[in-house]
Amino acid sequence: MKRIFSILLMLTIWCQITYSQISNEDLVKSVYVEIDTSTIAIDSNQVEIFLTTVLKIPNDYEFKKQNIKGTNQTREVDDLGYAHERYEQYYKRIKVEDADIRTHYLNDLLVLANGEYVNAPNIDTVVMLSKEEAIQAAIAYIGATEYIWEEEEDNNWLKSITNDSTASFYPKAELVICLNGFDFEDTLFYVAYKYRYLCERTC
Repeated sequence: MKRIFSILLMLTIWCQITYSQISNEDLVKSVYVEIDTSTIAIDSNQVEIFLTTVLKIPNDYEFKKQNIKGTNQTREVDDLGYAHERYEQYYKRIKVEDADIRTHYLNDLLVLANGEYVNAPNIDTVVMLSKEEAIQAAIAYIGATEYIWEEEEDNNWLKSITNDSTASFYPKAELVICLNGFDFEDTLFYVAYKYRYLCERTC
């Protein structure tokens, strides 16, 4: 029997909506900062403080280094000797989806920072749904008769490739802040549950 897997990598269930009258350009910004290392020296240990200061964002925000996908490393070095890192943005300890600052170093000194970040003065982070209520809403939205996490064979395969005896395809919730439509086109902020690997199986 031929089996077809339809992978929905991300399904977000809205939990709370906050609207701001401020224009989009005031809330979501791009940054491009070049550093002259002959006049100012910022090493990698000072970057988080530098970003918070130079971008002049409220105290409720913070930046955290992002691991390179599939590793526990935060830095990669190119053939020219430049090192590169990425910072995710958080608001009241909740990740801001798609906000991303890239930092670039030479001899461990910051030479360039670029990316996008959010500078909203206040976002309502009250969550209206529990994780279980949200996953049930997601399941109802998809409406499948069978899901990949219900199959022992598939879960065993995941355990074997991850070397994790507890691995499962059952969706795990991540609370995030995102803009309407998952882009920066308007000023509707959502606190939402994000689910990865929510899969529909059809035979």
